[in-house]
Amino acid sequence: MRYVFDKILPKQYWQKVSGFSVAYAKKKGAGTDVNAAKAPQDRHPRYQGKGQHREWNDLWVSPVGLLLFHQTLLLMVLNHRSNHEHHFSLNSLLRSVVAEQYSRNTWQQSLRFFCPYDIDRIDNNTGENYDPYFKFRTIRDTLHDGIHALINPPKVGSYDEGGKPYTGKGGEGLTVHYNPKKPNKRMTMCFMIAVYGIPLAWEFYTGQRSNAYNEKKFNSAEEVAYGKTISRILRLFRQAYGSNSSGQEIYLDNLFTSMFLFHLLGTLFQAVATGTHRKNDKLPTLTWDATYNRGEYRWATAKHDAQTYLYMEYGDNKIVRFLSTKHGSPDGNPGLNKERWDSDGRKYVQIFLPQVKLDYDAGMGGCDLADYLEYQVRIKYRTRRPHLVNYFWHFETAVYSAHRVNTLLYPEEYENGKRTFHDDVTSLCESILKNVGSIRQVEKKVNKRSRRLGYVLARNHPPTTQLPRGRCFVCRKHPGIARGCMECGVLLCDAKCWKAHHEDL
Repeated sequence: MRYVFDKILPKQYWQKVSGFSVAYAKKKGAGTDVNAAKAPQDRHPRYQGKGQHREWNDLWVSPVGLLLFHQTLLLMVLNHRSNHEHHFSLNSLLRSVVAEQYSRNTWQQSLRFFCPYDIDRIDNNTGENYDPYFKFRTIRDTLHDGIHALINPPKVGSYDEGGKPYTGKGGEGLTVHYNPKKPNKRMTMCFMIAVYGIPLAWEFYTGQRSNAYNEKKFNSAEEVAYGKTISRILRLFRQAYGSNSSGQEIYLDNLFTSMFLFHLLGTLFQAVATGTHRKNDKLPTLTWDATYNRGEYRWATAKHDAQTYLYMEYGDNKIVRFLSTKHGSPDGNPGLNKERWDSDGRKYVQIFLPQVKLDYDAGMGGCDLADYLEYQVRIKYRTRRPHLVNYFWHFETAVYSAHRVNTLLYPEEYENGKRTFHDDVTSLCESILKNVGSIRQVEKKVNKRSRRLGYVLARNHPPTTQLPRGRCFVCRKHPGIARGCMECGVLLCDAKCWKAHHEDL
């Protein structure tokens, strides 16, 4: 699992993002006194005492630190807690695996200064240079290249929409789509072509400007005239299969299926398509009785620009309409009898399934499986940077894509539930921790050096624990402490405050 994950998001990616994060931290004034030029009453209330940031630590956004930071995001998903703060609790009863690796403050600093894009180029992202995916472009391109380097796309794929729940405001490359008929009513909107549960091509809708950007970059003027939905499917099909589009099979649901789209896929890419269809006056009229038995079907042929289509209405719990350029008449594709649940009789019964439905159920599962796996590792965290929602979607996609590639490489290990997706994610986290180590292990060494340095700086100022209790003289935190400097007579909570107080002596 770790080997495949490193192929999708290689070491060079983490080094590149680390460089972006360091530049972002410098621009935000990390490690400097942000209140130095301000009057006391105008200082930012977040910073206590002298109004300084925490002393800058390169480990926060180093390649190793960022890899461990993302690993803890997966650990938070695997070890769910009702409150985010519980992940960093040192209470032995909670047994937090995150707290064993990260302190709360260090983790927050990593999140605070993590930046997946080049902050120096953000001002150029306007006008003709506008890129709607600028703030997560790096991981998007790396993920796309990594997936296509690992798998050779098979002949069967599916197209559908997905996304990630988000209840905040849009902006920064994110648009919130509201659909009251879905369980998650407010979501980001992502269109994708997937196989085996692995996205081959995807596109986030971020408003009209994203459509204009993609149409200008990937579509001809003639394709743009066909409409936004058709032009999007054509460009994603081109990105997914490239020059290997001939003979491909693609499956769609009734939101996208049309005879004109199927005609374009056949003439432009020599591809065949199958999809469910909504009731339409342009399609043949088939006669049904008031009541029907499950498994019955009616079919006819439809024509568009001298191309023949199979149109079938299948009687399931309700009438399902299929349109296909792959299948001929049902006489040549008889189908199979399979067990299906009968809700009225409360038992399994044998139901006839024609070949077009069998192929549709098998082919359409690519996008559905991708959505399901994304849900299993969905990172839930409040943020004021909306672009991180789409960024985390790409990171989640890298994780479950590595799992799916693993299942294709070693199918015998996943037979009969021997190994699961949860096992793969757990082994990925353990492998990262084993090879890299935890942040706490590195911090302990730094703190020991800092503590020794503090005592050396104050060698003529011996410590004591007999002072009147109160707050730390430097940071004004930790009420009720009695330790401090005997010579100066002030309370000091730790080595950092000890050093800050004595460094001018």
